Amino acid sequence: MYIFISYATPDVEIAKQCLQALEKENMECFFAPRDIQMGHIYANDILDAINRSDVFLLLLSKAADNSPHVLREVERAVSKKLPLIVYKLENFEISKSMEYFLMTHQWLNRENDQDIDRLVCRIKTMDGQNEADTVAAGRGQKTMHTDVLLPHTEENGSTAGRKRKSRLWICAAVFLAVAVLAGGLAVWRSRMQKDSLFADAKVGDVVSFGTYLEQPIEWIVLRQNADGTKVLIARNILTMKNYDAAEGGTYNLYEGTDYWTEKLEGQYELQTLVRGNSNWETSNIRTWLNSSERKVEYADMPPKTNAASEKKNGYDREAGFLHGFTEEERALMVETVHQSKGNALSAAKVETTDLVYLLSLEELEWFDLADLEMDTCPTETAIEKDETGWWRMYADGDGHFYWWLRDAADTSACEGYLAGYAAGDEAVRNYPVGTEGFGIRPAVTVK
Repeated sequence: MYIFISYATPDVEIAKQCLQALEKENMECFFAPRDIQMGHIYANDILDAINRSDVFLLLLSKAADNSPHVLREVERAVSKKLPLIVYKLENFEISKSMEYFLMTHQWLNRENDQDIDRLVCRIKTMDGQNEADTVAAGRGQKTMHTDVLLPHTEENGSTAGRKRKSRLWICAAVFLAVAVLAGGLAVWRSRMQKDSLFADAKVGDVVSFGTYLEQPIEWIVLRQNADGTKVLIARNILTMKNYDAAEGGTYNLYEGTDYWTEKLEGQYELQTLVRGNSNWETSNIRTWLNSSERKVEYADMPPKTNAASEKKNGYDREAGFLHGFTEEERALMVETVHQSKGNALSAAKVETTDLVYLLSLEELEWFDLADLEMDTCPTETAIEKDETGWWRMYADGDGHFYWWLRDAADTSACEGYLAGYAAGDEAVRNYPVGTEGFGIRPAVTVK
């Protein structure tokens, strides 16, 4: 028996207990991210695992109920007509979207750790039933349904046969219509749920929207625009990346000369070659943030490891940031025209149209207008995946850290701005854009 375990990240410890108990009984389980193969597309492996599963085990909690990732897995399992067991971890009011898929399936409420043994017994019983069905089918016996066979007369053999076929066709048509309607309702409910979420959300509220590295992203409503759209900014730093790669391919090195100790004042072209270009319009980070592709195409030097200051945190092979959003979620984003400060090689003001962006120096005022703190910390995933370790060295006592803005310093071609946690002027500082240990905290405008 092959069991797909679906759970939300906050419930990972309980999920591991279930996994160990099931595998102890020699049951094969799919458990993400453990069973995602290196180099494979995450979503493809998930779908393949659900398709081959015999049982779908859902660990249902409030976090799982709020997870679009879990909802997509449940929807897929239901569409494949898999036996589905709901192991409810806590008492809460289930969303309509989740309830729609779970109305007719087996439930088991968790009271303590011993309930896992009860869960395993339930699944073993299902395994025994499957084996009995297989044996019975091999002997030509009916298993789940019993048909009444009538003597073969002209009436029963032809007219009745035609009637049965007719009824079968009608049933099939009705079933198909219901399935199509159900699918449409599910999409509609999911879309309406997000629409109403943004419509009701007020400045300062936290909403969940999209995923990054398969983790749901939490956003703060930072601003309500006059046209009814809203600006969301990631609640935390999501990843550590350089803003742009050294265009010459190796940081501080070009044509055999090491420029590590050189200030390169006024040598703007050389600055971009050895420390990256701070122009938002052409930057690697803007390209990555606005791509939904599995393989991002960069117009100039990709953000590979050698082109970063410490030769770490390369993201030239990482899927675009929007890859973690569904088509419906991307449709809720609004393309926004931005004015950004240019650098010494560009126009004074650079105009771009973006779905995802970094804040500008001027837009930092939105925090004060909303009476919100600008300071933030990286997510645990961002800290784990950061190879520089700068957060551990330079974060303040509360874990607050610096994150990139999109504006360029006009006295240079290679320096951008960081927003941070220090008081006064130090809250914003400029730094070469090829340095990879600082945070990315994206913003989006939504309908």
